[in-house]
Amino acid sequence: GHNRASKLCPYFDDPEEVLRRNTQIQARQQKKAEREARKRVEAAEDERRERALQDERRRLEERQRVADEKVLQLRQQLAMVRQEQVVIDTQLNQVEGAAAGLGRAGRRR
Repeated sequence: GHNRASKLCPYFDDPEEVLRRNTQIQARQQKKAEREARKRVEAAEDERRERALQDERRRLEERQRVADEKVLQLRQQLAMVRQEQVVIDTQLNQVEGAAAGLGRAGRRR
């Protein structure tokens, strides 16, 4: 029986060989575990980066929306000011016309 075991697994006989073999197996398992752990870390970092990008995009979209609203408000204000300006110009023309009709006294004002 001894010979058959030796043929199948020659390193069983030699304790140092067994130790060396087990150490190699452990080293391989360790490397594999390390690789998997690194993959998990990288995946988690990717997810964190992606989430940070999404947060940043949301913040930028919100700032954009606020800026758009402000632009809209200012445009409306500008339109109102222009309307007022038209009214004032019209009144001014009427006043100047009346003043011109009054002659020198009106113009001196």
